[in-house]
Amino acid sequence: MLPVKAKELIIKHNIKNDTLINQVINELKQKYYLEQLGELYIYQGDFTKGLNSLVKGNFYEKAIRIAKQNQPEFVNKIIDKSIDYYIQEGLVEEAINKCLEINKIDQAVKLLT
Repeated sequence: MLPVKAKELIIKHNIKNDTLINQVINELKQKYYLEQLGELYIYQGDFTKGLNSLVKGNFYEKAIRIAKQNQPEFVNKIIDKSIDYYIQEGLVEEAINKCLEINKIDQAVKLLT
């Protein structure tokens, strides 16, 4: 949990020391704390790495929200990945809602049958 606390302090106190941030990033990677890793990448302004980390960790709602604000061209791709994940996990209602969000009506109907 120490790298998570370090990430929180970096963001809270607006620390810009790249050496320190990269050290925390490496710790978060080793511990596989993908949500916190994504947040720290985003804090650094690296939205691509941040979104990739969030998606890899299945933090789709956060990734979609951030993508809508910063990289809208990636929103549909993230939603597509979330649909696949929700189907795989048996979360059909969530998958249907995401299909409707990006106007994949045919896929939503198939999930209903």
